[in-house]
Amino acid sequence: RGAGSGAIAPLADTEAQPLVSPPAAFPANLLYEAAYAFADVEVSVSADAAATYKIVTGSGSKAVDQLILDSFDGWQWKPAARVGKSVASKFVLRLNLDQGLTPPGVSPSLTSLTKPDLSGVYPALSSAPEGTVRFWVTEEGRPSLVRIGRSTGIEAADKALMTAVLRSRFKPALQNGKPIPAPMEQAFGGKTP
Repeated sequence: RGAGSGAIAPLADTEAQPLVSPPAAFPANLLYEAAYAFADVEVSVSADAAATYKIVTGSGSKAVDQLILDSFDGWQWKPAARVGKSVASKFVLRLNLDQGLTPPGVSPSLTSLTKPDLSGVYPALSSAPEGTVRFWVTEEGRPSLVRIGRSTGIEAADKALMTAVLRSRFKPALQNGKPIPAPMEQAFGGKTP
């Protein structure tokens, strides 16, 4: 029968959905521990939208794992549905902790950036693919835990970008007037030197 002939569409099955999901807040003293970590959290949502959480793969820090579990206190869920009825469900969420960890109003700034030496990497090209480097700026303004955020696609270029960051200096982030470690991402690309 056609859509306009009174046919009833089957009820769609849906998975549990967060209605409210406030971001995790990490105190400054734990930001460095959470750098580049991830955690897998098993979420169980009942048919009446009550939820429980359990760490199944930890971040490597008991303190960070506890903060992750505590951060779920403000979450609210819409339960999964099967044939139009609310049902209990269980699934695993992977949380990448290096995203959004900087406290509000706190960020490092660049004081001197070493230009990456790409000579020999792009000899026949007038421009290089863009890449990003993710890292933490220590309380002393030095880069730490340096890694590629978005690869240029050329290993030698990625190494040159990381070396440039390691040779650069930064003004550290301040919280309550005190230097603290904080994450940063620097983009490179375009014209070769």
